[in-house]
Amino acid sequence: MGVEPNAKRRRQRISASPPRVSARQAAESVVAAANAQRDVLRLVPERLRRLEGALPAELAGYSVSTMPEPLRRWAFDLTKRNMRDAYERTWGWNNREKRRELSHADARFLVAHVEKHPKETVLASRDDERRADATSPASSDDAVAFVHVRFEVEADDAPVVYAYELQCDAEKGARGKGLGRFLMRAAEAAGVAAGCSRGVLTVLKENTGARAFYEKLGYVPDPDTPADAACAYVILRKALEAR
Repeated sequence: MGVEPNAKRRRQRISASPPRVSARQAAESVVAAANAQRDVLRLVPERLRRLEGALPAELAGYSVSTMPEPLRRWAFDLTKRNMRDAYERTWGWNNREKRRELSHADARFLVAHVEKHPKETVLASRDDERRADATSPASSDDAVAFVHVRFEVEADDAPVVYAYELQCDAEKGARGKGLGRFLMRAAEAAGVAAGCSRGVLTVLKENTGARAFYEKLGYVPDPDTPADAACAYVILRKALEAR
């Protein structure tokens, strides 16, 4: 029996339709593309890479493979100095586990380095800096704060930028200078550029100052926060939109 021409065309159109992509697959594609970006700084708009004010600073971006070893040691030591006591009061501090977390293949770092040159010198040399390898600045001596993020897929199939650590170096006078807000804005912008729908982070319940800081930035409790009152932390989230 012959096939009617119209039926044949309908069949061809149906067979030519691309396979449907699930929400999970779409999110995994976003995260894979973000993780393929060697330098997370490339996801941050130029206007958000420099902080003016009492402690002028510029951002550098690193993955684990591009972060100089002295800078990696500084990031670990700073996290330990800032967080060990609070961890020991809650779920315990473990040097090996924290090093493993900071050395994860998907870890990305935005580091604020103190700007030591006059502004006009920086502006004059910026074109040269863009042509240089963006992963090669700076020693740990002029590093004053960092945010450690990963691009991940949440249980509800949303691609997110997850802030694992946000640390400022008080010994270098970095507290109260706007560096935390500066780094979080950059991290969120990187998430938007990567295609993430929200920012997520975890904060200890006892760290009321940090929680208040994040709430001022627009973070709210995540429904996935464990309901157990004995849980030491709260998960916060924020919908991300391009600005």
